[in-house]
Amino acid sequence: MYFQDNFTKTLGTEGELLEYLDRVENGAAWQKMESGKIRVFPITEKNCSGLEQEGMEGILEDTQRHTGLLVSLEGRMFPLGSTAVRTLENRAKVSGRALSLLTPEKLARVLNECMEVTGATALVRIAEGKVRAAHSWQYKILPMPQVFRRAMDAVHRDYEKVHFGGGYADHTRVTAIWEIGDEELVGTYRKVIEDYEGSCPSLMAEIRVTTSDTADSGANIFYNLLIGPTRKKIAMGMAVKLEHEGDGTVEKFSQNMDTAFSRYKESARQLDILMHVRLRFPLSVMDGMLKKIRIPSELKEETMKLFLNTNGAEECSAYEVYCGICECLYLAHSKGMNGYAMAALEEEVSRCLTMRYSGMDFPGELERKEKMGQLCAA
Repeated sequence: MYFQDNFTKTLGTEGELLEYLDRVENGAAWQKMESGKIRVFPITEKNCSGLEQEGMEGILEDTQRHTGLLVSLEGRMFPLGSTAVRTLENRAKVSGRALSLLTPEKLARVLNECMEVTGATALVRIAEGKVRAAHSWQYKILPMPQVFRRAMDAVHRDYEKVHFGGGYADHTRVTAIWEIGDEELVGTYRKVIEDYEGSCPSLMAEIRVTTSDTADSGANIFYNLLIGPTRKKIAMGMAVKLEHEGDGTVEKFSQNMDTAFSRYKESARQLDILMHVRLRFPLSVMDGMLKKIRIPSELKEETMKLFLNTNGAEECSAYEVYCGICECLYLAHSKGMNGYAMAALEEEVSRCLTMRYSGMDFPGELERKEKMGQLCAA
């Protein structure tokens, strides 16, 4: 049932990851054509004949539940997957929330009329029986099986203590995680934490690779640090991103994978800087940080409450505030946040690693409330 727009799959081993990627890629196709020749239609009984082939029973019902649209590519009809709607709007050069409020009939008419006059060339992705994306002609294809094989080869070539931490797939993107215990990679962090705390629990490095064929993500590499038996996750800086444009190639992605060691050392230096920044009003700083990143309001409140319960309003380092912010990753995971949303949250949290903490270090409402609470308790 891979054709379902809300399809998700958990991948427990490297073998399962590659098997899934190969299966999808072997049945997929890319088609280059003028945008003006792409025609969009609402689903009707008349134009649905022959679309439900063996193994695709229910594909029209699923499409009706999501986009309600079909796409004609040089006379051949395909159901339109939900991931393709935004890319078709881009080809038509139209945007705005109002488009999502249109009926399938009206949206089809808007897209068709606009694509007729844009005069652009589109690169269309067809997979699992549906059109999944309509990119510009400048889009660089980075075949996902090749990307993940390069990632897998790199981690196993460069490190000895490697464990596959799992993968996640849907129609927007695929993510895979490797955990690495080599001292060469985590040793820099061990020294930084030992100098700060006097001792250091067990450490693991985590490398996450995410990519997409539907304009949702480049071929991106993201780093985390897992601390102690509870595997507390610390986001280690912004992702190394390779967009599907310009010099985007699988070879360039391989070069990015080779920078893992230097990236970890760079993030260790940033952690060391945070350890030496003292904050008088950490609640205000943390609140300010969380307001600068995209995080669900409920999760933000729980993260603040957890920090308040463990640290209070006492003076502490920027490192401790950053660790407190990273607790939202644990809270989100415990609530069952899926792989797609977790990856986005990690990238948001990582932005806080390089922000200027001292610029927010002034008393605010949270400090006043905490002080009043202490006075009332006394």
